[in-house]
Amino acid sequence: MKKLLLTMLTLLMLGFTAVPVSAQQTVEIGTGTGTTYYGPFNSLWGYSFVEQIYTAEEINMNGSITSISFNNSSSGQTNNITVYMKLVTRSSFSSSSDYETVTAADIVYTGSHNFASGWSEITLD
Repeated sequence: MKKLLLTMLTLLMLGFTAVPVSAQQTVEIGTGTGTTYYGPFNSLWGYSFVEQIYTAEEINMNGSITSISFNNSSSGQTNNITVYMKLVTRSSFSSSSDYETVTAADIVYTGSHNFASGWSEITLD
């Protein structure tokens, strides 16, 4: 039986305007040296729901978000995932039970993805 993984990525982009840019640029948030066990995705129990907030200051440029990447420490794991993005006004979560609903969120990727060890990129729709 296939496991479905629901992941919601939230963005705080106060003043961030998505406009096409002529050259693709990479925005790295964090040091790039940390790893996560299964990326932000873990379907060992059938489903997972993960949220992340990236601030306008962290992104620090205009343009379209065309892909996201995670540095994984585990060996390959293939999951069926749905990635949502949403403009929010908050910059943090107050607790592990504080979350954003998927209301008004855009589905930016849905499909099967293999999270191999090392950098794993998801190209958004």
